[in-house]
Amino acid sequence: MAVRLAWRRRIAAALLAAVVGASAPPTQAEVTPSLDQGWSAADQRVWYEASQGSRLIPLEWLVALERPTGGAPFLDRAHVDSFRFLSREPGHAHGLPLGFAIDQRNDESLAKTKLRWRRDQSPSAPWVGLTCAACHTGELSYGGKTMRIDGGAPLADLQGFIEALNQSLVLTASEPPRFSRFAAKVLGRADDAANRALLSAALGRHNAWQAQIEGQNATALRYGHGRLDAVGRILNKVALLLDPANPPEPADAPVSYPFLWNTPQHDLVEYNGLARNHPEPLKLFGREADIGALGRNSGQAIGVFADLVPGKEGDSSVFVENIVRLDRHLATLRAPKWPTDIFPALDAAKVQRGAELFQQHCASCHSGRKADDKRNVDGKGRPLAHAREDLTSPVAARMVPLADVGTDVWMACNTYQFDALSGPYTGTRTRVFYGDRVEPLARGDQVLSAMVARVLHAKAEEIARSLTVDAFETGPYRPPARKDGPTIDRWTKWRSTGAAPAPSAIDKAKRKADCLAQSRKLDAEFRAGRLQKNLLAYKSRPLHGVWATAPFLHNGSVPTLYDLLL
Repeated sequence: MAVRLAWRRRIAAALLAAVVGASAPPTQAEVTPSLDQGWSAADQRVWYEASQGSRLIPLEWLVALERPTGGAPFLDRAHVDSFRFLSREPGHAHGLPLGFAIDQRNDESLAKTKLRWRRDQSPSAPWVGLTCAACHTGELSYGGKTMRIDGGAPLADLQGFIEALNQSLVLTASEPPRFSRFAAKVLGRADDAANRALLSAALGRHNAWQAQIEGQNATALRYGHGRLDAVGRILNKVALLLDPANPPEPADAPVSYPFLWNTPQHDLVEYNGLARNHPEPLKLFGREADIGALGRNSGQAIGVFADLVPGKEGDSSVFVENIVRLDRHLATLRAPKWPTDIFPALDAAKVQRGAELFQQHCASCHSGRKADDKRNVDGKGRPLAHAREDLTSPVAARMVPLADVGTDVWMACNTYQFDALSGPYTGTRTRVFYGDRVEPLARGDQVLSAMVARVLHAKAEEIARSLTVDAFETGPYRPPARKDGPTIDRWTKWRSTGAAPAPSAIDKAKRKADCLAQSRKLDAEFRAGRLQKNLLAYKSRPLHGVWATAPFLHNGSVPTLYDLLL
């Protein structure tokens, strides 16, 4: 232990210069220096603005909406800054935060977002939703300069933002003076009694759906800034869409927003290796398409406010052409380079010593290379690190079982133990043409896979048009067996009483013990090649640019690298 603490302190000393002031939002007057990430201004605009089909709120409503406290606009700069979403350049249209994209596709075939709040309204009224950049773009400030970190980790509080947004919408519907001000702004010259009635009805429908979604995710746990239980929220959205009888599962396992550079090269993505990322070409309409990363990103779009009805997946708002476009851009993104022109000079001797210590104690997990490949090891048989400039070589995940890693288990454990009534997907496959059949009560990641498969199958022509080189995960997928099996009793009780059984501290302790015990068993199966992934493990990855991705550890529990290595 003393030796381990000693090398940690040495690395911490070398990284002290990386402790930058990121506690206050920057002012627009500050310049954002380039960190050699390989993107042009045009590339950045695509990342910041391309809709992936997310439809959170009509644009007209958001612009007209007041803060929960009333008076000031919801999009007031100070209000948005309080949630730490990044601001766009001065004069950007509508004052939307970075990564809040406008979706203007025809809504005639949609369900939840086909709303009409004025007579003769266009079916292509613009909606606002989240694109990748909202949760995967960061900024750091040091010495009066602000550095934009594309693909990085923001300090956004999405939980707080959504709660405030929903509160404002509910208050707008329930308080006549507030509704009157809202209607006047939304309707403009079309403001009359008939249109106000339409607007009121549309607002009521929207609020009811948002209440259902947030009811599924409800938790007393506060994520705070820089963390989100994205997987939990995605699985809850899928469960709600498939069968309203699915009981709420608290989304209470927030994690740090992951950084995305070199992600297209990874064999597994998400902290628990939930999604495979192998490119597998497939011929569609005479063109080659590939649906691995596309499937993963479509699942993410479903979770962040895409509009979808099971059985009518071709009519969903999931915008696969833009998802392909965004993933292509991501494949060209490099990790941010240490800004020697901004930060104080590093001690060369300490840097060298830190490199030696990293090679001795860290590289075996964080090299991103397979140690059994002789091309990837040094003269002493130790893994060579994946290079920052390397945007093509495969990156191999090192999965560490929960029982060995010794950290917060809940992101992995919740995912593994999430069960859902599969409704109309019962008997369908977990992949487009392959995979196991979905049981009536199945693991959450399986029904998500089935939903994504149906979306991609229904949008085959749109996929073929995109001519992607990274996307259908073909080949049979075998999810890890559940020795204990889903517990149908909980769903029977939910159906009969309409109330989810409240989890007790004893229940949670038992769940944790079960996950820890199972993690090593699944790891043995995974290492023997009998499983394609072990969901009860956490992934290590190359650490290029990690200095720019606070907070640290998978659950964002450590504010700086200095704190982490003390």
